[in-house]
Amino acid sequence: MPELMGLVFYFGKEEVVITYKDIPANRGVTVCVPNLEDKKWNFIKLSAIYSDDKPEEYFEDSKTAMEFLHDLVKNNIISLGNDEFVLPSYHYTDITDTEILGKDPITEHALQDDGIWANNGLRIINVKIENIPSAIEPPQNKYFLQLDTCNGKPVEGKLIFFGNKTNSPYQDRELNISQNTPTTISGDIYLDTNELGKYIVKMQSNQIQLLHSAFFLGNFHIDCDRGISYDFKIKLLVQNTYSLESCKSIRSEHPAFIDFGTSSTCVCVWDDSAKKPRLLSFDNKAGNGKNTFENPTSVIIYRWAKILKKFNLSLCENYSPILKAGGYDPKDPSQGDFENYINGDKNFEFDSGYVVKELLNAEPTNEQLKSIISRIKTIPYILNQQQNDRHFFSYDEEDKRIQIISSLKESQDADHINPLVIYGYLLGKMINDASGKRIYTDFRISRPIKFPRKVVEEIKQSLGYGLKLSVPHTLRDKVTIGMDEKNIEPVAYLGAVIGPPHFKVGKGETKRFAVFDFGGGTLDTIFGVVHNKDGGKQIIDIYSQGGEENFGGESLIEKLSFKLYSLNYKVDENLDLTGEDGKGRIPMRLPSREDNPSGIPPDLINSTSYDREGTLNLQILGEQYSRHFFEIPGYKDGESTINVKLLDKAGRTQDVKLNLHTEELGTYLYQEIEQRVDTFAQAMDIAFDAHPDNKSKYDRSSVTIFKAGNASRNKMLEASMDKIFPDNKDKKTILMPDASSPEESEKKEYSPIYGITPKSAVALGQYYIYHNTIKVNPPEYSFKWYVGYTDAGTGDFERVLDQATEANEWNKIATIPQDYTDSTYKLHYKEGLHLNSESQDIPVSKDDYGKSLFIKTVDEISIKYCFAKTKKDISEPGSDHIISLN
Repeated sequence: MPELMGLVFYFGKEEVVITYKDIPANRGVTVCVPNLEDKKWNFIKLSAIYSDDKPEEYFEDSKTAMEFLHDLVKNNIISLGNDEFVLPSYHYTDITDTEILGKDPITEHALQDDGIWANNGLRIINVKIENIPSAIEPPQNKYFLQLDTCNGKPVEGKLIFFGNKTNSPYQDRELNISQNTPTTISGDIYLDTNELGKYIVKMQSNQIQLLHSAFFLGNFHIDCDRGISYDFKIKLLVQNTYSLESCKSIRSEHPAFIDFGTSSTCVCVWDDSAKKPRLLSFDNKAGNGKNTFENPTSVIIYRWAKILKKFNLSLCENYSPILKAGGYDPKDPSQGDFENYINGDKNFEFDSGYVVKELLNAEPTNEQLKSIISRIKTIPYILNQQQNDRHFFSYDEEDKRIQIISSLKESQDADHINPLVIYGYLLGKMINDASGKRIYTDFRISRPIKFPRKVVEEIKQSLGYGLKLSVPHTLRDKVTIGMDEKNIEPVAYLGAVIGPPHFKVGKGETKRFAVFDFGGGTLDTIFGVVHNKDGGKQIIDIYSQGGEENFGGESLIEKLSFKLYSLNYKVDENLDLTGEDGKGRIPMRLPSREDNPSGIPPDLINSTSYDREGTLNLQILGEQYSRHFFEIPGYKDGESTINVKLLDKAGRTQDVKLNLHTEELGTYLYQEIEQRVDTFAQAMDIAFDAHPDNKSKYDRSSVTIFKAGNASRNKMLEASMDKIFPDNKDKKTILMPDASSPEESEKKEYSPIYGITPKSAVALGQYYIYHNTIKVNPPEYSFKWYVGYTDAGTGDFERVLDQATEANEWNKIATIPQDYTDSTYKLHYKEGLHLNSESQDIPVSKDDYGKSLFIKTVDEISIKYCFAKTKKDISEPGSDHIISLN
């Protein structure tokens, strides 16, 4: 007779296997045990497993069954509590995205109904088993998941997965045994979905129809002491992601739209249940007093060396990194202080989004600040345009300076980090949450007007690479990353507000618009008209677009911080204490395009080389004072000083008292903003004067002005707009739709998750433009500069080329006299009418004397020039007559 190997308990459709080699052969019976949920007796079926793998069912009297159960209690196989028999119970969840983003685990029901994706690398399956008798001590490393059948057929070969992955950077995951009675065991399994994908492809060869998914059955197996082992049934639906065709049923027909911002990033996807586009959040919540969908564009790196191992290119070729987020909440006293929280779990590798924002608001330490990488969007611009180095310091590697890079041409290593790749990957994991419901392979990223093409391309490639890592590796070559003219940020914003209730354009109407997109790092402006010729698709004609590539809320916060520093600076007092090794001398990084105030030694405000202390001081002042001053009118009214801890040149912390100079700071901020609004008004006049639409007489009040971007909520911007556009104020045509405002937040149709805000409109608008409910006619390119000359008599700048100039149109700028003696003509140009002009020389030969100099735009930053008697005499010159204005 075959040897009795164990017993199988059946609870309805559920099954639990208990293997115990010492069970007497005559104890195989049908047993009657208490149902613990409703306290009623409930018959469950018991089968015996013999060494010939043929289960045999027994049906005997309940008396024998009770004796058998007591025998199991005696041998610590099941428990007995309150005269009731307690059999082991279990459940399992997928916790992969819980670890990466803090999302809710994927439940066992979702794993069975919606499934997970094949070819998606490693997934962490957590199995929690309760009610195992406390006397049983499972040995470590003797647990695994074995999948036995696929679509009802026995698996050929072995599909066995353990709690660790050999030769990988992932930590071994051991059983966690609680000390309660009865014992609870929690074990994690690395489920390799690539292996499941290979098996599905193998099965596919035997299928007549395309196999879109496969259903796997198996057991979670634990070996315990005294020859006892447990097997718990696990069921998994696995979606076939071998090709776009095989995953057609779960692949989204819609792209994911990303507004990649300086201070925060919004993501818009199609909501199948609501049948409209909606916004996503790292926080996975609908709201808690803040716009969780405005995901702060920042990360804090605790352990760069561990993250780097997981972003190894050879590993990422087939696997997605499993990073470990902390989720620190400085407002939660149960978590303890930051030091204990992070050091208490060495597996924490990073945090992002609102965790970083809340940390900044809680007066972070210098060690925390140096580990934060913020304003990720502007990094390629800073590295390319300003030629400045940027560094950060991993939290666990004190004083090790790690250089920030932005191009995929440079590799991440122990000394270099590309935060665009990391942040793009986090965005991708938020979009592709691997629950099996929807997979996105098409990503559309917004772009600011003023960023040069090289910078845009670096963002597209680095952020796009991170996004691709979130997709099953078999589909990565099918991923598309769009960042073209249709994704210009203020144009996309307009796509969200056209139509009732904000900007209704009736049949046969043409209406003028202007967008002042005041973001975190850039100021973008567009001017044009919207046509509705037949009551159907609405058409946007862009007349001109411009702005400033280095002016936004974040840059203003830096400027305010430096202004506060410079107003407090006095030689041999307060900020310039004497001492050895620079002790007491407080440095401050000079923000871009700021002048060096007289009286401050250059070594304290050197902006051409990296200065850790000066950079951190600028950040400390920004987070502890300037950001609040910018966002909240009257911040710290009634207070004349603040106390802050700043770093001196030697890296030592100093207690510093600063006079607030609130009136001077307020005046400075207002002037900076008003200057841009005035330039915006002048650019609007230029745009509409150059493109008369013949529908109505142009004046400023005939234009509907939209304020967009997070910084547009600033009250000083509101005051400047009202001052410079008084008629628009009276006509209420200065608009800032905001679904998160108190007035609109109560309206269901304006829910922040679905409605527009100054920030989220860019992500939502991309959806409407892409799906052709709105057509856009953009200019061929957006010329960056105002080009002209300085009037010799008045000294005024006279423009010849601007953002509204028609492409490829020759314009006369000067006549070269016959008695001209110079070998060059000085061409003047500026980015904003309020700024000082720069100059570049155009060579002039004797043959050019007596001729006129003509110029025209070539692309965003370049012009072509020629000399001719009249425009009719122009002979098109070659590429040697093209100059770039940098």
